[in-house]
Amino acid sequence: MNSKNRQLIYYGWLGYHNLGDEALYRAISSIFSSYSYKFVPIQADAFYGFNREYSPVTIVGGSTGIPDWMNCLRTTRYSYVFGAGVKDPSFYGYDYVFTQKQKVSVWKNRLKSFRYIGVRGEISKQTLAKWGIDSQVIGDPAFSLRPSESLEKAEKRIAINFGSDGVLWGMNDSNVIREIASVIRILKKEGYEVILVPFNGKNAPLVQEVADQEAVSFFNDWFNVESTVNLLASCKLLIGERVHSLALSAAAGTPFVGIEFQPPCYEVAQSVGFEDYTIRTDAVSGAKILGLLNVLLENYEVMRTRLMRRVEMYRRKQAEFATQISQDIESLPENYWNVSKARKVINNLFWRADTVFWKRAELWKAWDSLLFSRTLKYLP
Repeated sequence: MNSKNRQLIYYGWLGYHNLGDEALYRAISSIFSSYSYKFVPIQADAFYGFNREYSPVTIVGGSTGIPDWMNCLRTTRYSYVFGAGVKDPSFYGYDYVFTQKQKVSVWKNRLKSFRYIGVRGEISKQTLAKWGIDSQVIGDPAFSLRPSESLEKAEKRIAINFGSDGVLWGMNDSNVIREIASVIRILKKEGYEVILVPFNGKNAPLVQEVADQEAVSFFNDWFNVESTVNLLASCKLLIGERVHSLALSAAAGTPFVGIEFQPPCYEVAQSVGFEDYTIRTDAVSGAKILGLLNVLLENYEVMRTRLMRRVEMYRRKQAEFATQISQDIESLPENYWNVSKARKVINNLFWRADTVFWKRAELWKAWDSLLFSRTLKYLP
């Protein structure tokens, strides 16, 4: 069977006008380009979403979806994680996940059934290890994206991204924006061309408003992955708050100062050796941002070389990990891809039962340990 006739199910957080998630899907579908895809969106408040699709093979895309995305998956014998992050239990924004102790226990158990798990960074790997789950670090999938080779960096151009999802260290978006605005004014006085780049549709109007107030450029084509990577590649530096502003800046070979609004920002920065150039939103100030920026400029060539070497390393790791997964997929017998209608009915009944038990955490945990885990290997 031609691999293009083998459809993989991609679970991801698309459909929310978030450039980072679009970049992840673009990167992963390119890495696994020999297969076709059925995209199943993760739905924010829904068990198994609204598209409970059958699939012989599932790929969990990037973003910080472990462990609670297990709610949204129909786990199969051939499930994989490619570059996702693990939620940090110490961050108060994730309380809604880790206070559900019985469900967390089920999520961990189901992760153990995955064939291979590749995570974004060492922090995610260490968290999984504490749960008794093996994984390997392959970096953020967005690292595999590349800018056009012909682009040159403008010596005095700096891109700035800001805007959280409302849940951040310190819980004070207004202060972050105020301090960023002060940085913009100083950079302008120093002769820099400043370009503001939103990474999320909800943040875009506010970013546009600040651009107008401070009389700097607003990048209108921000939701185009290629255009944004190329813009970042043309910049000397990025100051970025959203996780994938940092990841795409790294992919573009552009050093950055990270504004850590949530733990994933730090993990991305750490993975490319830029953890010393990040500052949390509960400690942010214009002076501190400019201080980090100046230190980075003093060490620019060293840090840019480090950045590019790290990104190339992760590109190799991702290619190798993708080959490992593809070889595993290709080892499947042909009848695994041609499931009979009767077996699909049995599969659907099994997952409907799982949905019923999920409504009561204690019953779901008992069902998972007594029957689910023992039955999974017999499902199509």
